[in-house]
Amino acid sequence: MTRSGLIALALALCGTPAGMAAAGPPAAKAAFRFPSDPNAGAERFERFQCARCHAIGTGGNQIGPNLGRLDLRMPLVDGAAQFWNHLPGMNRQRAAARLPLPRLTGEDLVNLVAFYTTYQYYVTHVGQPGQPGRGAILFREKLCGQCHSLVPGQKSKAPNLSKYGGGRSVLELAQTMWNHGSKMQNMLERELVQRPSFREHEMADLLAYLATVGSPAGAASAYAEPGNPARGATVFVARGCSRCHAVRGVGGGAGKPAGESPPPDLGRHGEIALKDYTEIASQMWNHAVPMWGRMQRSHIPMQPLQGNDLADLVAYLFFVNLVDDPGDAAKGAAVYERLCAVCHGEDAKGKPGPKVPSLVGETDQATRWDLIAKMIQAAPNMEALADQRGIEWPVFAPGELNNLIAYLEAQRGK
Repeated sequence: MTRSGLIALALALCGTPAGMAAAGPPAAKAAFRFPSDPNAGAERFERFQCARCHAIGTGGNQIGPNLGRLDLRMPLVDGAAQFWNHLPGMNRQRAAARLPLPRLTGEDLVNLVAFYTTYQYYVTHVGQPGQPGRGAILFREKLCGQCHSLVPGQKSKAPNLSKYGGGRSVLELAQTMWNHGSKMQNMLERELVQRPSFREHEMADLLAYLATVGSPAGAASAYAEPGNPARGATVFVARGCSRCHAVRGVGGGAGKPAGESPPPDLGRHGEIALKDYTEIASQMWNHAVPMWGRMQRSHIPMQPLQGNDLADLVAYLFFVNLVDDPGDAAKGAAVYERLCAVCHGEDAKGKPGPKVPSLVGETDQATRWDLIAKMIQAAPNMEALADQRGIEWPVFAPGELNNLIAYLEAQRGK
């Protein structure tokens, strides 16, 4: 497969960054998109005045549940379904507070859902934040000081690490470690020093310690900026990751010599999902030597990560496990009959019910997220009609909204 083809497939899996035209097979145009800006969801949460009812973390009003204290981590379309399920109550609360229902676009919705379902990621506290005190102990136990000095201006066998203190991002430090990893490995072999490995939260602790070196006492200088998952999909291809690692069965193929197990598929639900950003960096470090060997045997050049590459790559590996699998149109037909056909079904003459449009034509929307946003926009009228007819508000179980959209798309052109 060509390089451009791999990029198209990677973007088809995760969606297309804002402003970039969809490429590749028709499925790419219907793919659910990643949020394109880590700050876009927070901006919309404020702009649409969600905080008038919902707190995030601490503070805020408590008319609705505190979204920062709920475990809402789920596939993104299921997050949109949760939004839909609670619309009647939300609309009543907004009406009581004289807040108009916001006119959401598909782009608004995907960013908003990504924000409240993955809030902990966006504030960079997926898992446990690193503890500098424990990191100082690890620095000694893993013999880092044999080669690296932490004293400003002091010469050492390996780079002086004091320059990496003073508030640097932990992902910036992890990226530097990765870029210098092969040189470090060569030095360790010359010095007959065993390569350190990291488990659980050790990488987070060590990087937190290094990030605070040279900072004022007590300064909270260890932090990480959330990356851009849409850009991370491009980094995943451009840096050669996709040549060895598949994502949901797409890509891979290289780096699988006879007798060796293939590199893991990084898009399997639960494989990499929802882990601490430093845990992903730790896995990269622990598996670096065999990874470099596979890359060399497969003639894949080792390219340094630059700028925000690692943060974006980690964001991609995080979010790719939250992208919904393709919906099941057959199951979606059953959802349609149970929840939608009572109003949107056809009469004996093959026409939709009075004043209720057919849903099939709605799949002409630009993206599935645009279709979901249009459904939400029509919710007040739908609720009023449901009340008139004595019909309960349709509630989606996990996976059902995704299957419903797959069914509606399958009807396009019939």
